[in-house]
This record gives sequence, structure tokens and C-alpha cells, in this order.
Amino acid sequence: MTGRKHSLRPSALLPSHVAPDAWRDDNDPSRFRVSLELRVEQLERNGTSSTRPWAGSYWPTYQDSINHRWLKTGELLRDLSPAEKYDAAFNGWDPEQVRGLRPYRAEYGHFDDPFDREYYEQLGPLAREISTRHGNRATRDAAAAGLLRSDGSAKSGVEAEDFGGIESWWGLCHAWAPAAILEEEPLGPVEHNGIRFEVSDIKALIMACYDGTAATMVGLRNNERDMDFDGRGRASKADARDVNPGSFHVLLANLLGRDGRSFLEDRTAHYQVWNQPIQEYRVRLLEEVSEARAAELVEAGTGDYRFNEQSTRFFHVKTEVDYITESPASTRPNAGGIQFERTDPYEYVLEVNASGEIIGGEWVGSSRAEHPDFLWLPHGAYRPLSPFVSLDDARMLLQKSRDGHVPDPDAVNQSYSVHLDAGELVYLEPFGVVEAGTLEFVMSGRGDIDAYGRIGKRPEVHGSGNRGSFDLLMYEEGSNERATLTVKAGDRIYVAMRGFVDGSSATLRIRQM
Repeated sequence: MTGRKHSLRPSALLPSHVAPDAWRDDNDPSRFRVSLELRVEQLERNGTSSTRPWAGSYWPTYQDSINHRWLKTGELLRDLSPAEKYDAAFNGWDPEQVRGLRPYRAEYGHFDDPFDREYYEQLGPLAREISTRHGNRATRDAAAAGLLRSDGSAKSGVEAEDFGGIESWWGLCHAWAPAAILEEEPLGPVEHNGIRFEVSDIKALIMACYDGTAATMVGLRNNERDMDFDGRGRASKADARDVNPGSFHVLLANLLGRDGRSFLEDRTAHYQVWNQPIQEYRVRLLEEVSEARAAELVEAGTGDYRFNEQSTRFFHVKTEVDYITESPASTRPNAGGIQFERTDPYEYVLEVNASGEIIGGEWVGSSRAEHPDFLWLPHGAYRPLSPFVSLDDARMLLQKSRDGHVPDPDAVNQSYSVHLDAGELVYLEPFGVVEAGTLEFVMSGRGDIDAYGRIGKRPEVHGSGNRGSFDLLMYEEGSNERATLTVKAGDRIYVAMRGFVDGSSATLRIRQM
């Protein structure tokens, strides 16, 4: 960052070719076009998305994208790929044209299996275009030429020729991630024109319509396969150092902490792109430090460092970010659970001006190499993967899936909202369990509220709230937490909530997983 120089050792000089990061235009969080609070001490220290994004397959290219037959029931019409099902239901294609024909099997142990080329000649318009332009044509051509082993690796030993030159990370994560935020999740199967669409079939078709997404972006993509680092341990290229951690912190606190709104990250700093919806964050450490200490953190004690010339205060920060990961194709929805949620820890220094506003930052420690590459906020789909698929059709299937879903009447589904001051304790209405299983407790809100669960009796809470008698405790800082409780049929569940700071509010949702 250009500006004032701080020296840990008077003899150490910053080389003229080193240009520390500035809060460049492409890293400016205002690019998201939402109102932003920049004052570090006014920002929420935790937050969660009010609508949980759903997980989905990224439909790997080497497996023929959404022309992959993922369901294995032995019935042709049920086992068709999402693209084949769409062609049969909407594009006038007859599945009997491919009965008995073997698609290429792009699975471990089967990459060198024989297949029927005629299958691809008989496909409907959507599946044919997907397979030809966006699928594994290169992989199956390499297999047909005898160039691949059963695991997909090239017999030549050249890594670039594995899977016929298709990299295993290529797929539709750029379409899944925005769809998972902007579209509701299908909840069950739908039949249309004699074709049964499962949950993941509908997700695949929605994703196919999000191949082009209108969005705003912060940070630039890094296309380096191997990141180069200078003598200070910082990535040499600016594109590899961003996204700026100051921008990241501001957007987490405003969108998730204040607005309960998810956004997207490319969570890998190198050339591969893995787009993930961000679900939740927690600031574990926010400690104001001296300029000398900030320089030590940034430089790992090796020399001087120039901070932004407008910075007058510095904060050492450790933050945890929960994101939604990809999932296998499935007949069941998954947005209600946490099985596809993962956590990344980040460490950085924030630079703050005299008004207390964040104006930049620097990754430190392992976060120098392991941090998001860019962030983006999707606004809507504008271009499908193919002209042979329609977002209106996909949304019609989605709506039928949700309208036709009948929840299990015996499953626990409770919701409580409270406003509490410090030390105020409320007992909620107890409820019974009909079926054995696992209860998921999800709390979201502001301030700091703790929650307690107990089987058979009221929770007893003592001291500052972390002692007593209970089977479940939600006692992290803030009011955004998750926990689970294993229950048996016939159990009666008692729940209490306690304020830790004045003016706190939260909603606690309890559902059976």
C-alpha cells in the first residue's frame, strides 16, 4: 500500500520495486452497490444468511455436465440425465431412440470401458448440445483412441492429457452458486409429460439457465497455476493478493452481519475457480494493535512495511467463514441441514483511518496463500447454457416441486423469537418428539443471546450462563449459532434462552433433520 513507511529496523529499506497493496478500484467494496458501514467498531462481529443456500452438484465437465446419468434404478425413463429428461418432456424427443445404447461411463475404474457412439447421435437437442459443446467429448474421444487408463489418467503420463485434456474441476459451479442464492430449492419429485424429474434434475436445469449471471464483482481472478511469493512472503502479483481483506471484512459485516444476505466467493487464490455461497461468519479476534505490531504481523518480523498513508489505527483479526460446498446429485433437498457446510479460518490486519473507517488490509500467516480470490453478488440469470432450455420451464418444475411437497407431520419444526436484556432468562413452550432422530437448532439475530436445551426437564442455568444442567448449549459470542441434539421417540424437549448483553434479539428455529 502506498504511503507512510514503518520500519522495524532502521537499516531496513523497502525495495523500490515493491508496491504494497492499495485499496484499488477493483477491490472497492462499494462495487457491490449496497450501503456500507465502514467504521470498524460499529460492524457486526457475526452474521448468517437469512435464507440458506442449497448445495448441488457442479456437474463436472468430464462426466458430460448435465447429460450425466446419475440415477441408477435400472428404469430407462427414471435414469435419464437431466438434459435427456428435459428433451423428452419439453423438446419432443423420444427416449426409445437410446434404449439399449451405452453412454460413455466417466467414472473411476471405467474410463476405458467401451461405449456406443450411436447414443450421442440419437440424443435430443439439449443433451446433444450439452454433450458436444459443454460435456466430455474430448474425454470419450481419448478413451476411444485407447489413450486413457481406467482411472482417467493418460497412458502417456502427461498430466495435461488426463481425462482427454479436461480438468476435473471444470463444471457448473459458476451457475450453481448464484442459483443456490437466488432460486428456491426443489423439495421433491415432479412428473411432467410422463417424465419424472428428481430434486437434482430440477437443480441441474435451473443451473443450466444461470450459465450467464448478471453480477457485481470485487477483486480480480488470479490465473496463475503456481503462486509466486516475494522475499516478504507476499504473493508477487496483485491479482493473487486480492481480494483485499479489508474489503472482505466490510462485505461480511454489512451483507451477512447487518442484512442477513449471502454472497459468493471464489475461495481459492490460485487459477482454479471454486465458487461457493457464503453462509455465515464469526470474528473470533478483533484486537487493536500498534503500528509496530501490525508491521510484525504483516512482515513476520523480517523487515519494514508501508501502510496506507491514511491509516492511523490497526486491528489484528481472525475470522471464520462458513460456506456451502457442492453435493452429490440426490433425490432429496439439503438446504435445511448443515452436512454441506464447511469452514475456512482467515487472519489479517485491518487498516483504519482517523474516522475509524476501514480503508484496507493485508493477509497474514497462512491466509497469504489461502484466501478468497474474488467476491461476487449475483442479481439474476441472463444467458442459458443452451437455447434448448428455458428458465420459465425450469421454474415451473421448481414451483410444482415445492407446491406438491408434503412435510412429515411428525417431524419437529419449531420457531421462537425473543428480545432480551443482559441476564434475562425465558423458558419456551416445551414440545414432544414423535420420531427418533436429530434436532437441529439454528439461531440468528443481533447482540448476544445464549440458548439451552434439555430432555425431560427445564434447563438450569447458573453463573454467567455457561454452567448448569442442560443437554445442549449455544454459548458462542453473538446470536448466530447452530447445534444438534439426538433425541428418541417420546422425549419432551425444554428450551431456554438468555440474554448476555442488553438489547439483544434472536430467532431460534428447531427442526428435525
